[in-house]
Amino acid sequence: MIGPEADCFRPPTLPLLRRGDLWRALIVKKHDTWMPFYIGDYLADTGRLTTEGHGAYLLLILDYWRNGPAPDDDEALAAIARLSFKRWLKLRPLMSSFFQVEKGVKWQHKRIDIEKEKALEITAYRSSAGKIGAE
Repeated sequence: MIGPEADCFRPPTLPLLRRGDLWRALIVKKHDTWMPFYIGDYLADTGRLTTEGHGAYLLLILDYWRNGPAPDDDEALAAIARLSFKRWLKLRPLMSSFFQVEKGVKWQHKRIDIEKEKALEITAYRSSAGKIGAE
């Protein structure tokens, strides 16, 4: 389930955009200064995490929002989660359950990918509408 099925935040169509405007919005706009956070969904999915687990998971999803998929590299993941290498290795099996892990390649998070695409569409739509309004 994707949050409170909030299609009301998705523009119905993006007729004002030309090809490539979405990627220009990605580069130009500070899309990474905010991200949607559905508290109920988060708590439902993470109810059995320890405080350390919550911290590690939040740091992983925040890094994912800003930088995209993390490499499947334990040193890099430990650094992102701000854990010692030894602690990371103990938490890795639990953390990996929240991601689709391509062994030796990257950690993918489907929910964040969906939310980021929505955010990019909204940003591009608002930018385009603002330009038209300014004319």
